[in-house]
Amino acid sequence: MEVDNENQALWEQFYMYSNTLNETLRQRTPPTSLQCNIGFNYIYHPFEYAGEIYGNFLKKYLDGPKKILFVGMNPSRFGSLQTGIPFGDIATVRDRMKLQGAIRNAPNLHSNITIKGLQSWAEEEPSSQRFWDLIKTIFNDEEDFLDRFFENCFVHNFCPLVFIDNNGYNVSFADVAERVPDMEKACLDILQQQVELLQPKIIVPIGWYVFETLLELDYYKQGKCVVERIRHPSPNCYAQENDWIDESRRKLLNNRTFSYYVYS
Repeated sequence: MEVDNENQALWEQFYMYSNTLNETLRQRTPPTSLQCNIGFNYIYHPFEYAGEIYGNFLKKYLDGPKKILFVGMNPSRFGSLQTGIPFGDIATVRDRMKLQGAIRNAPNLHSNITIKGLQSWAEEEPSSQRFWDLIKTIFNDEEDFLDRFFENCFVHNFCPLVFIDNNGYNVSFADVAERVPDMEKACLDILQQQVELLQPKIIVPIGWYVFETLLELDYYKQGKCVVERIRHPSPNCYAQENDWIDESRRKLLNNRTFSYYVYS
């Protein structure tokens, strides 16, 4: 994909790459028979119906290259499904980031999932809340921790889609990618272009799947960054929030390069 580097801001270029990925994944969506075989029945595209919120997020926080990039796997069925923002639980996006944006042409797929964007009172996503609680502790619980985080850091999802089964639960993109490698390749190809835009010195994959996949990035193979994995904050992995926060904070701050960039 060609992006107009001269006439577009960095956040607009990043947005266009995200749009291209969303369109490519639509084309590579597996047939219904394979979807059921993998275990999911519905696919949500937050970029399409929550694109205004996502665009406002990029415009506010992606004001230039970033030294550190956190990468999650794909959106959850609660906050990020509603907001389109990585680890975007509604309270953080609406009340802390102060973002706004309308939901347009929201799909009505699963009967237990209603998309209302920032007006939603759906159950919050604990993984998202834990992620931002970690960031807050890294900046010593200061009130402006979000602004300080986004000075040198950014957060992104490897895949922008939400996969839902008949019961209304998430299906991991790792399970999907194993059976539909073309979707994984599309995500990797676009991420390569997005990291070339951001020029991070450190990439922090969140969870094993993202870690193993990002090692295939040419950007990493060319020695342009280091990769520092942290575990996924899901309650399925850590019953106690503080256990994950303490482990992740310690691991990140023990990396001197991370500490230098995050506090510079």
